[in-house]
Amino acid sequence: MKSRLFPPLALILIPLSCLAAGCRYEIRDGGFWVHNGTAYFNCPLFGTHEPSMLLSGDRPAFAYIDSTSAGKFGTLYIGVVTKRGGKWLDHFTETDSFYEPGLTRHVVEDPDVMTGSLEVTAVPLSPGEGFIIGLRWIKPPVERVRLVWAFWGGFRVYRKLQFPDR
Repeated sequence: MKSRLFPPLALILIPLSCLAAGCRYEIRDGGFWVHNGTAYFNCPLFGTHEPSMLLSGDRPAFAYIDSTSAGKFGTLYIGVVTKRGGKWLDHFTETDSFYEPGLTRHVVEDPDVMTGSLEVTAVPLSPGEGFIIGLRWIKPPVERVRLVWAFWGGFRVYRKLQFPDR
């Protein structure tokens, strides 16, 4: 006999737990949206039936992990450098995050570093292991922008994901 959770009960539990935690998530465009959320790696994305997954979150930083013995493959951070300076995208002052079925999207802006806004989309691969990051200018900047990225931090034993000090 299959056990079933009464669907209206599930819909009631999600908003009540969200209110209790003081979070600001809203349902938009078929997914969850938050403005300037603070959580890292709270949105798991699965691509295949393998045990690996991409972890995204309210901030545009990405961890690729295998929940079995392999542990964490690494963490990806993306940043920009302009004449005004450089900054990792997860430190930008304005971030709209969307957690939709099968992907996450982040729209980031920071007038201290650049004009314009950038959309970052993360999607796990479905035919094999891995993930793709897509970048698209929503409002192109006036100044020249260089993209930088860092992918590091693989370890054998998965203990807990923490945001590293930089």
